[in-house]
Amino acid sequence: YRRIRQVHPAILESQVDKVISSLNEFDVALVEADHTGPGTVWPLFIAGCEATTPERRQSITLLLDKGEARCGFSAYHTVRDVMNQVWDKQDAHFTRSRGETFPTWLDVVKSKQIWPILA
Repeated sequence: YRRIRQVHPAILESQVDKVISSLNEFDVALVEADHTGPGTVWPLFIAGCEATTPERRQSITLLLDKGEARCGFSAYHTVRDVMNQVWDKQDAHFTRSRGETFPTWLDVVKSKQIWPILA
């Protein structure tokens, strides 16, 4: 994950779409190969935190649900909690933005002291 500071996530939406598409293809490959591994949580988490539309967020959530069902890692709960908090903060930002910086996942993990371990 590269860190681009002070960039509105709307600029990254096409990249989020590419990640969602690639992770869907990867999920299909896991199923076809009968692998039970968790898939790729880190890119899913990062794309989820950059997703700003309900459709993209739902696609991310579905992939997260599949990965969690496949392996049951507790990190999926943390990922879900952080993403939901990021989405709440971002949605609130859209309705009341007054020159404030756009909230990111780093803001959430720092304020809540929740550190997702995804390796």
